[in-house]
Amino acid sequence: MSRIGIVHAVAREGGTSVRVAWWHAVLSMAGYETRDLPALAPGRSVRARGGDHLGAVIRGAAVPETLAWSGRRVAALVSDAGVDAVVVVTLRSFDARHLPADMPILVDLVDRLSESYRQRAAVDRRLVRRAGWKLLGYSHARTESWVRGERRWPTVAAGRADAALLGAAWLPMTIGDACFDDEHDEHDGDDRSGMRWDVLFTGTLDYPPNVAAVRALAQEIMPVVREARPGATLCVAGRRPTPEVRHLVDSIGADLVEGFDDYRELAVSARVAVAPLVHATGFQIKVLDAVRTRRPQVVTPVVASGFDPELPMRVAPVGPSFAEEIVRLLDDPSDAASLASAAWEHARVCYSTEHWVGEVRRRLDETLAHRPR
Repeated sequence: MSRIGIVHAVAREGGTSVRVAWWHAVLSMAGYETRDLPALAPGRSVRARGGDHLGAVIRGAAVPETLAWSGRRVAALVSDAGVDAVVVVTLRSFDARHLPADMPILVDLVDRLSESYRQRAAVDRRLVRRAGWKLLGYSHARTESWVRGERRWPTVAAGRADAALLGAAWLPMTIGDACFDDEHDEHDGDDRSGMRWDVLFTGTLDYPPNVAAVRALAQEIMPVVREARPGATLCVAGRRPTPEVRHLVDSIGADLVEGFDDYRELAVSARVAVAPLVHATGFQIKVLDAVRTRRPQVVTPVVASGFDPELPMRVAPVGPSFAEEIVRLLDDPSDAASLASAAWEHARVCYSTEHWVGEVRRRLDETLAHRPR
């Protein structure tokens, strides 16, 4: 059995990202043994200690975030783990100079972080942070271009559109088959009178694009929805809401749920899930969460671009047309239930972990057979 190391740089102490957890699960299912190799030392504060990456950052062969971790430490972790190959999750944890020269490496770009940072700069109202986002966007664009030009490492990405733009293979987030049972949620079907909210939006609420989405809900979308359906209710849920988010939610009489352990508990109390993001890259997990809980949803074109275009959902730009799609689903519960069921059936085929195990195995076998020049 081949042993695969998963190198990642997560800025939360003792934490891990959804993508890293997914890699462990899908690789285990594919028959590999995994080793978790965090670039950031657990239990230590995040501070600049990666001077051994400075030259690579200046040349564009590594991104500034690598300065938060020691390349020598990661090299020792990889050596001690005795792995046959490594999966590096995002460029934040990538500097090939600190891995053995013959080590097979699969780089998971996840999404276009360069564009993600540029988008944050466009919506963040704090001038200093806006300048920082722009600098990171420029740095990531250089490194993305360098990795693509080198052609030494196979690359994958989670979002469909981003994979194409990055010249990477598409490898989306997936759902375990256990989530695709044949039982509907308590409020599925046409009878949804017991639901608490008409509209549900979830996300990390200090992330600038999500803050901008809440702003759009409060100022452009819910007023139109309520004109057609007076008293329509909205729930905004997520961690770390900013003062602006709190103010926007209060200003329209919506409910704010600060953090939640189970998306399903929220979803079964909402009629329609929405993702009104003007700025988005990669793969929005909130869309797949809505699908697996059989929620009909309305998303923007940029959110939809991360998925197979055959995934059933309503797509509209932020503004009156987005609100109108919400109203149509609220006015026709039967159509909404049909849309949700169709999306669930599509995801059971196209986004199940079992469906992608063969592709993951193929990518890893190719990586193991590949040796850098």
